[in-house]
Amino acid sequence: MIETTNEIQRARSELLRELQKVLAVLKRLAMQPTACQIMPSSGALRPATDPASSQSRARPVVACLSERPKDLYELWHEYQYGNSGLKAAKEFTPAERDTNKFAYSRRKSFWDVITRLVHLTYCARPKQRARHRLSLY
Repeated sequence: MIETTNEIQRARSELLRELQKVLAVLKRLAMQPTACQIMPSSGALRPATDPASSQSRARPVVACLSERPKDLYELWHEYQYGNSGLKAAKEFTPAERDTNKFAYSRRKSFWDVITRLVHLTYCARPKQRARHRLSLY
């Protein structure tokens, strides 16, 4: 009886661990940018064909930062694309940055460093990248 209970508990904990892994992967997939927009008239997803015409019909995007990004991937995603339908932080106007001043200023240093590193990865030669990494320390 005890062996059966222990085996069931062990199987349950293994299943929960696997489900957490799947959930983490699904969250990252859900955060990827798409080419669809929600149209206000029908509420259905439709592919964006012409950016100029679809911009006028699309819902207004709210300029707000998420409360607590769980990891650096989410923080970078928030800067590049925006989280949960919010506006991307790199597209904030000065007035929008001012309304989110505390959170924006704390995250800006991280975003600047990652932007420079991404730029160096794509644009610089290997020796220049190595020199820049050494200068960061």
